[in-house]
Amino acid sequence: MPKREISVLLIVEHTNLQERLERGMQGRYRLKVVTDLEKGLAMACSSIPDIIMIQSNMPKDRIMAVGSALKKNQLTSHIPIILIHDDNLPREEAALHFADAILIASFSQKEMIVALQNVISKKIQLMKRYPIFYNSNNAFAREHAYLSDYMEQLRK
Repeated sequence: MPKREISVLLIVEHTNLQERLERGMQGRYRLKVVTDLEKGLAMACSSIPDIIMIQSNMPKDRIMAVGSALKKNQLTSHIPIILIHDDNLPREEAALHFADAILIASFSQKEMIVALQNVISKKIQLMKRYPIFYNSNNAFAREHAYLSDYMEQLRK
């Protein structure tokens, strides 16, 4: 069983999406789940997760406000956000939600892993810019190596 060193905050309304995400993450992450954007914002500020995943079918203005609040807050501005959007939401509009990565609601296991790998890679790059926070054998480096190996196995 993996160590669960990385925490992920899921802000999702639909139980079936929550279950898909939990199954897809295969118990590798410490998950916290909320169904409301405001509760998600409060939890992000109090528990400072490593990654945030937000379902975009909630009201657009509320998602924009929460995304803006997360990116402007010194406690949460560094947290990568993965936006899970409906198939009919244009990518340009999704980009306005302050997302670091975007998943289409009908995502596959592979697409979810690529999104996680991308935000973990960005987190490592940010840490390298501030050497006091970087250790080559940190949880993100280990997870990035694991996901790279996993993706290589999927290609075979």
